[in-house]
Amino acid sequence: MVGKKKRGHPDIEELLARPWCYYCERDFDDLKILISHQKAKHFKCERCGRRLNTAGGLSVHMNQVHKETLASVDNSLPNRQGLEVEIFGMEGIPEDVVQAHNQRIIAGFYQAEQDRRAATGNPAPGTANAGGGQSKKPKVESPADLKKRLAEHKARKAEQAANGGSGGTTPLDTGISSAASPLTTTQSPGAFNNSPFPTPQNSYGATQAAAFLRTSWSILSTPILPSAISA
Repeated sequence: MVGKKKRGHPDIEELLARPWCYYCERDFDDLKILISHQKAKHFKCERCGRRLNTAGGLSVHMNQVHKETLASVDNSLPNRQGLEVEIFGMEGIPEDVVQAHNQRIIAGFYQAEQDRRAATGNPAPGTANAGGGQSKKPKVESPADLKKRLAEHKARKAEQAANGGSGGTTPLDTGISSAASPLTTTQSPGAFNNSPFPTPQNSYGATQAAAFLRTSWSILSTPILPSAISA
């Protein structure tokens, strides 16, 4: 299984969490490597090559074994060569030195980030784009624009009303009429539920009435003969 590839540039939290040496300000991947570095570079006896754990331990060793006095810590920064501070790994580092180290790491991190952006032309997050244009801003309408759009909308509605509502049946009106149509439409019993029986005709009453009127009219229009009266 292929391991996860590390990022090219660590973030600020990772840099601040790295162990570092009080005497030379070098940082390391873990604490064990830091301690090995101190024993090899700062706490090693020049006479016999023995590696001690602290500068105080090296001073005692040289005094007792070699009858010499240790004056300073080897391979240290000019202001970190004294023996008055007992350091083991990162233990014993004064708080003001820790704060100064963190400030230096933070300043170096942001300076390197700025240099990379300048070299590649990539903008910082949330700033203008690489082409130099300003970042897009949401369009905000002024009160005058809002009033103008409202007046245009009212004018269109008034024009539609004057034309008898042509061209403007809103979806709401359509929905209302379509919803009301099932209530007003009369369906024959045969059409209900797709009935297989034929729909009965409702013209029986009208046919009988028409026949009655024709019969009555023919009787009234027939002339009465005298023979019929005398009879």
